[in-house]
Amino acid sequence: MAVVFATGGFSRDVEYRSIENPRLKRAYTPSNLGQTAGALKTMAKAGANPVQVSLSRFSFGIPTEDLIYGIIVDKNAQRFMNEDGDRQVLSNKILAHMDNLETDIYPIVIFDSNGFSNSHDPRRMQSFISSGKMFRFENLEELSNFFDLD
Repeated sequence: MAVVFATGGFSRDVEYRSIENPRLKRAYTPSNLGQTAGALKTMAKAGANPVQVSLSRFSFGIPTEDLIYGIIVDKNAQRFMNEDGDRQVLSNKILAHMDNLETDIYPIVIFDSNGFSNSHDPRRMQSFISSGKMFRFENLEELSNFFDLD
């Protein structure tokens, strides 16, 4: 006889998620505050054998299919990756680069007006500006001053 207990929800527990993937210590999560690994830890204490804990899904504020219309730069204003890829590939590249720089400063995605208007949902992108998730700048000097980039 076996009991299967399906759970997830451990993204807020940095220590727990870092056991499976140390890079995840730098990952931000917008998940619910209750995502603490409490159920997983309780089951493990009772002798349960967790499986597939290493499977994690990352989230971007901007749909990953739109990243190809912009560039991603690090805290040094350097482009360090090709923006084309799936969520997992891009996330791993970003976290690995942050590890190499030993920083917790997340990269910045920069769109010009052409890239912005070619996104799959320009109205959604505009809503990001209205809500303060994205910023509009008239020139690179404004952008670099805002983010303190060279």
